Parts: sequence; structure tokens; C-alpha cells
Amino acid sequence: MNEFYRYIRKYLVVYLPTLRKMSKQTIKTYKESINQFLDFVSEIKEVNIENINFETIDSATLQMFVTELDRLKMKSSSINVRISAIRSFYKYVSSVDHSLMVYRNEIMKVPLRKNKNQGREMEYLTVEQIDEILHIPNPYNPIGLRDLMILMVLYDSAVRVNELRHIRIRDIYFGRVSYIRVTGKGSKVRNTPITSNTAKIIKKYLNTYHCNPVSECFLIYPSNTNATITMSDDNINRIIKKYACMTSSIEYGNKIHAHMFRHSRAMHLRKSGMSLELIAEFLGHSDLSTTLIYSSADVEMKAKAINKAMENLFSNEKESEEETNSDFKVLVGLK
Repeated sequence: MNEFYRYIRKYLVVYLPTLRKMSKQTIKTYKESINQFLDFVSEIKEVNIENINFETIDSATLQMFVTELDRLKMKSSSINVRISAIRSFYKYVSSVDHSLMVYRNEIMKVPLRKNKNQGREMEYLTVEQIDEILHIPNPYNPIGLRDLMILMVLYDSAVRVNELRHIRIRDIYFGRVSYIRVTGKGSKVRNTPITSNTAKIIKKYLNTYHCNPVSECFLIYPSNTNATITMSDDNINRIIKKYACMTSSIEYGNKIHAHMFRHSRAMHLRKSGMSLELIAEFLGHSDLSTTLIYSSADVEMKAKAINKAMENLFSNEKESEEETNSDFKVLVGLK
């Protein structure tokens, strides 16, 4: 086994499952992508697959592979999965041995494919729309309290709907800084802080729905069952659509879904000045590039800063002009 394949083995067997904590399905997809690429390299380079090494592959080779996938009418999203898997391997290799950085740089010359959704403005709710939704459920009746708690946790913690479904009583911590221990993709765990208002609603909800709380019980569960069964995605999204349709500021309430709360929270945090790195950590993104969808907020932030600067500039110019006029009037005896 040459150096190239020793790295592939460590990447697939140790790095992805242990260090990156990727799911079995993701690792399977990466394996299939790399296998497909190596089969292609073996064919076009007319070399036995076991003899492929770092020198065998360059950016032109990867570009030819992408062209072949295009010819096979593969979707851009599927092509990007394969490019990403190959890129990820080379990033890993270069992080272990910096002398191999030259091969990573070569692979990175091949860009991801643009797909039809790229460039489309990401949908999210404004702060005002979120505020309107959160003021609709009645916290003084059990169903309204449950629904409000679900909506507040979704927005405040920006959890994925599947992460929300699997929060257990043991995962909630109250204190000076309250937080929820969230288990995300690939079983990666992160501690997500929540506001004092959300903590209060959760406490009130627990007193109503979990009179004798058991740590293993799910936080949310269907009303006709017990807390050993979690609520379904469909039920959660039904609750969201119900209240979104009752607002006056949301035109298509039936199109609002749980993930939009996550997008909204991230966008609002970005607009408030939080760095993309912190947002990535908050959302549980393992790759910062995933968080770049929120960089569109940068344009708005920059525009506001520019407008403010221009206002100050024009204000200073006006003051300067008034001072000049005043001096002139003094000079000519008008003052």
C-alpha cells in the first residue's frame, strides 16, 4: 500500500468517523465518491488502480472527471458532493503533512458547480415577523404554552427540527446562563445558550407537561401519548404553519417551516454583528463554508455603515458650509 492509499485509509477509517464524527451515511457517500473518481483516474490514465498516487492526479484530471459526470447528466448537487468529498480528503492530507499542500492547491483549482438554486435569496423571517408569531400562542392554556415553547426554542437556539425532537429533559440546564445540550448531525454535541425568557417558558412548560420529570423523557411529545415518544416533524411544522397563517405580516403562512426559524435566527445574529465563525459554532456547522449563506447580511451591514458615514459627511459639510456663510456674513458686515 503506497502513501496515497495509507492516507485514504486513515481518512475514511479514523478521521471521518472519529475526529469529524460524521454519520455512517455521509462516510458511505464519501467512499462512493472517491471510489468513482479513482475508477475514472485508472481508466483515463491507463494505470492499475493500486498504482495511483499523488502525482497521478492534478486539477485537469478532476476537471475531466467533472466533465464526464456532466456528460452522464448528473445533477449539479450530486457533482458537488463528489467534488467536496475529494476536496475534503486533500484538505485532510495537507493538514497532516504540509509538504502535500501542493496537491491540495491543485485540487482546489476545480470549483464547485453552480446549481439552479445558487444565488437565490435565502428565505428568512424578519425580527418583526418572528415577534408577531411569538405573541399569538396563549401561554395561559396548555396547548398554547406548549406551542409557544416550541416556537421560542426553535428560534432562540436555532436548532434543526430533528434536534428539537430529540432534546430530552436531561439536556436542559438552568442557571445564570441557561443552555440546551443539543445532539446534532454525526452525533456531535454542542451547548446552545438560551435567553432568560425562553428559560422561563421552558420551566413553565415542564411544570405543566412533566410534573414528575424523568431525565430520559423527551421534551416534546404528542398529546395523546407519553414522553417516551417524541413529536413528529410533521406535527411541529403544522404548529408553525398554524400560527404563521394567523399573522398579518406573513403573506404565505402555509409555506413557513421549522428550518426557516433557524435561518432567521442566524441571519439576525449576523446582522447584529456576530462573526460567521461564531455563528457556525452556534449552528453546529462543521464547515464554515456552510455558514457563508448568511454572508448576504454583510452587504446590508456595510450599506448601513456607508449610509451612516455619508450622513455624517454631509452633516459635516453642512456645518462647514454654515460656518463659512457665517464667516462671510461677519466679513461683509451682515452679522
